[in-house]
Amino acid sequence: MAKKGRRWENETAVEIHRLSDGRVYAWPAGYSGNGAAPAPDVFVARQNKIAGYELKRTDQDRLYVDADELRQLLKLAQPWFHVELVVKFSYREPVFIRPTRVQEAVPDDPADVVERFRSAVPEAFRDGDFSRQEDAPTSLRLDKPDRDVWPSAKTGESLAAKIVAGERTNSQIPRATIG
Repeated sequence: MAKKGRRWENETAVEIHRLSDGRVYAWPAGYSGNGAAPAPDVFVARQNKIAGYELKRTDQDRLYVDADELRQLLKLAQPWFHVELVVKFSYREPVFIRPTRVQEAVPDDPADVVERFRSAVPEAFRDGDFSRQEDAPTSLRLDKPDRDVWPSAKTGESLAAKIVAGERTNSQIPRATIG
């Protein structure tokens, strides 16, 4: 799976650059996920601003993202560095999750780290009791939404096109600040 994920990160970065006619630069972090330094999967630069996207995709009906990965994103967040978690379930449009309270210090407690992302997850990705999930208190859980509450991937733009345009599928997330 690591090779597939890495290939998807590279393809997304290339497509972002191609779709923007060179106005937006994107490159995958060569070392994301290994703990060497906080890094998202893909960096995007435009007009003196930088964004970092942690990309996750799955064919399963549920996805867990570990608090350590989320903590890395929080460590990067600055007024000039926008960070988001992007989750792509098969046959669904991606969801963009911007953490809350990024101006505050990064918490030590994994549950508090997860909560900064959990509070920004659209309702469509919450199945059952979503508050402090007992099955994974140190992971963010997202459930694959039904097509009647979340668009099919075939009806919308690609992930790269959404990043280039600065648009979001989920209305709960404001327009990107990088464009």
